[in-house]
Amino acid sequence: MGGTVSAERGSMSRLLVWAAPDEVSERSVRLSLRRWMSRCGDGFDRVADTWSQPVQGAVRGAVVASSGPEAVQALDLERPGVVLGRPAPELAPVALLLPGEGAQHHRMAVGIYRHDPVATEAIDEVLDLMGAEGDRVRADWLAEAPLLSPHHPMRALPMVFAVDYALAKVLLAWGIRPGVLVGQGVGELAAAVLAGVVSLPDAVDMLVAVAFELLAAPAGGALAVAAGAAEAAPHLDREVSLAADNGPGQIIVSGVDGALRRTEQSLRAVGISCMRVRAEAAYRSNVAVPACDAGMDALRGKLLRPPTWPLLSTTTAAPVSAEEATDPAFWAYQASRPVRLRETLNLLFAGGGYRCITAGPGQGLASLVRRHVAVATGASSVSSLLCARPRNADDDRRTVLAEAARLWASGYPVDLEQVHRLA
Repeated sequence: MGGTVSAERGSMSRLLVWAAPDEVSERSVRLSLRRWMSRCGDGFDRVADTWSQPVQGAVRGAVVASSGPEAVQALDLERPGVVLGRPAPELAPVALLLPGEGAQHHRMAVGIYRHDPVATEAIDEVLDLMGAEGDRVRADWLAEAPLLSPHHPMRALPMVFAVDYALAKVLLAWGIRPGVLVGQGVGELAAAVLAGVVSLPDAVDMLVAVAFELLAAPAGGALAVAAGAAEAAPHLDREVSLAADNGPGQIIVSGVDGALRRTEQSLRAVGISCMRVRAEAAYRSNVAVPACDAGMDALRGKLLRPPTWPLLSTTTAAPVSAEEATDPAFWAYQASRPVRLRETLNLLFAGGGYRCITAGPGQGLASLVRRHVAVATGASSVSSLLCARPRNADDDRRTVLAEAARLWASGYPVDLEQVHRLA
């Protein structure tokens, strides 16, 4: 079963905030905080508590640190490591992006488990719904030497889903209200749960059914290909399918191992670069159809509702309609359909600027979004709640706190008391 939230802090990272009426006053306040930190000795947490409360002012500042000396260095005016901002009269709407299978890595998000109560409860809720299998998934996820790889379908699918769902719940607890949800792969199912389309128990039942059936599928994987879908099409066959169109010259193809090797050789023979992607199943291909049949059986007869939040589907590159949302096949067969991320982002940014936040493991999805012209030109922005490859558990907490710092400094209505529950 799940764990409890730790009350220990030790050298864990903390978020400190301040504000002032103007830039000159802000520098003075920052110097005052730096003096406090230079004298705090072993009392870092006590001083951090004093500087962790909501404050008012036209200029906001924040810093993430785990000790007095680190805070002193970050607060140096000559080489600042702080986040500064002025709340804008109109804030860009938030687009919450939820990554899918392929984003997983060893011990992803363990730094917030048992430290953030909202994330802990959400992850435990997902895994507890899986019964004994959920206990095995949790044990492997937390283990330094897991029995199964994080890329195994019975580890990748439930854990990416659980981490996506948990981080989204953290943002909601902070008071962030997304203007739109965009899920990629299994992240689209997490988005459907958040939008009230499908209940969490029904979503988990379907996910487990798909994952179990994938174990019986022929061994497969995926290739990242530096080409467009049309250019790569002549090199594909019935056993290798387009799995994702992520951007200009950025596609993923998937299929059974033997056919995938032939495709790789064919692409390289004409000078198209490609490389194997870490995957232990042929997601988003014809091979996954029997697994989707099992997902359909699990979801048939279950109550589905129209979304209460705007959803953009990366399988259709369009808003999810009420008819689609209440059709079990729309959700059950997603694992056999390609992700059309490039078209989805074009549609998203055609509606104006967004502050995109990826709530899930890694930064692969954020990297793809960052290459879009809307982000490259500054019309929109993207950030991640987790780092790509944490060196230790505290790296997860630092990245989460850094996002809270950016949101608060920009003027978003962040409930700092909720943020400080990450302890």
